[in-house]
Amino acid sequence: MARLILPYQSVYDLNGDPISGAKMYFYGSGTTTPKDTYADSTLVTPNTNPVIADSQGQFGPIFLSGNYSCKLTDSNDVTQPDYPAEIESSVDTSSTVLLTGNQTVAGVKTFTDKLAVKSDEATIELEENDASADNRITQLVVNGEKFTLRFSNDSRDTFRDIFTVSASGNTVEFEGTDVIINGGKLSYDNSLSSKFKAGDIGAEVELVNISTAQELTNKTLPSPVIDDAISGTAVQDDDSFTSPSATKIASSESIKNYVDTQTGGTSPSFSAHKNGSNQSVTAGSFQLVTFPTEEFDTTGDFASNTWTPSVAGRYILTATVQYTNLNVGNDRQLAIYKNGAEYKTDFQNQVNAGGDESNSFSIIANANGSTDNFKVYTRHNKGTDGIVDGNSKYTFFTGSKVS
Repeated sequence: MARLILPYQSVYDLNGDPISGAKMYFYGSGTTTPKDTYADSTLVTPNTNPVIADSQGQFGPIFLSGNYSCKLTDSNDVTQPDYPAEIESSVDTSSTVLLTGNQTVAGVKTFTDKLAVKSDEATIELEENDASADNRITQLVVNGEKFTLRFSNDSRDTFRDIFTVSASGNTVEFEGTDVIINGGKLSYDNSLSSKFKAGDIGAEVELVNISTAQELTNKTLPSPVIDDAISGTAVQDDDSFTSPSATKIASSESIKNYVDTQTGGTSPSFSAHKNGSNQSVTAGSFQLVTFPTEEFDTTGDFASNTWTPSVAGRYILTATVQYTNLNVGNDRQLAIYKNGAEYKTDFQNQVNAGGDESNSFSIIANANGSTDNFKVYTRHNKGTDGIVDGNSKYTFFTGSKVS
């Protein structure tokens, strides 16, 4: 009795895909007369003829008695290349084929110092000799110019490729894409912790552990993709930027806080007007100009005709007031008050009797960002009440941070 060499091996088509449901027909050597193979080493239980592979193109146990001709087809009985073929199983022991000297069985030949396997996909399989359910099965597979080492357990549900050596590309590819070694020579040096030595150039190549922290020294990352946080002394978290560095990177938080400190985040600005409501102004003394309607107020700092900027800095303020009923020669004044006192004033003399004439001026003022506030006041010397035009185009109060 002899067991067919390479049990549980997958068969592949010319595209390298497993032949699902492949069929192996067995005949007497040199004939077309069907001949039984067996599912057990005692040659008691015959296999079907043909023996049919599973969906992965793998055959179950096939034990032989004597010599055979065999033919491999796909599930549609299309004969595969290199078949029919002859199988010699003249060497026979109780459960193991033992080859010595120059002997050949089913494409396997032994020499005094080597074992030769000849096949389109030559495979050598090694299996632990124990009864446990998770025996390790190792296969060495040569297909074209690629050599693959793969593992499975005795159920043979799935073989996992550990690494593949490609002769044409001069590369070694490990499981997944974690490590690819291109060209040159690479050898492990036991004297170096977690390092390889490249034989061609004599340089040390340090391995990076992907699951634990590791310090890299004098390393260049050409195009790194960093998906998580960066930490360490090279990251500068300085909200005030009082200690700038040419070799450190600033955190986005510190950049934002610095910019917010300098600009107030959303820079305070506003524009308010009278929304069409005229206002009577008694002659002789300054009177508060009311601005009931806000066009915008970015930081909510304008209220009750008063602007109190919430960020320290310099501000440009513009006030414009138009009268509609003053007489020629009447004086009119426009003032910006700061913290309840007259701060800056514009003085004009009426030219047109009953005509629309206005005062308008702009100033730049400091504000402490907390208590400093600004209002608009006006006065005139007409004997009766003056009328401030309520049109938003002619009477308004605006302000914005400039530094």
